[in-house]
Amino acid sequence: MDEEIALRHLIDSRFRSALPRADVTDNLGDLYVFRVPSLRNVAMTAPYFHDGSVATLPEAVRVMARVQLGLRLSAPEVNDIVSFLDSLTGDLPAEFATAPILPPAAASVPQH
Repeated sequence: MDEEIALRHLIDSRFRSALPRADVTDNLGDLYVFRVPSLRNVAMTAPYFHDGSVATLPEAVRVMARVQLGLRLSAPEVNDIVSFLDSLTGDLPAEFATAPILPPAAASVPQH
């Protein structure tokens, strides 16, 4: 148990939102509750969901309708929702799209 607590403290706050709220509250009612980001620029920020498991916005809309509402949307319904979400698109901040500077690769990788 001490190892698990130590590991949780090592998780950067950027990744904390990917964990269910129950990890913070210890309330089982929060087991499937996740921090939800703004919908601004959602059409430009694939992949979707807390774990990046869905690659396209139309598929994310279909999954959310099925899982959250118990509905199977028609293609026109999905297109209408995606069109609305596209309307929330603005300019991405420059720092959002800037690739990180990574350290140089090691000359050799140890083989196990």
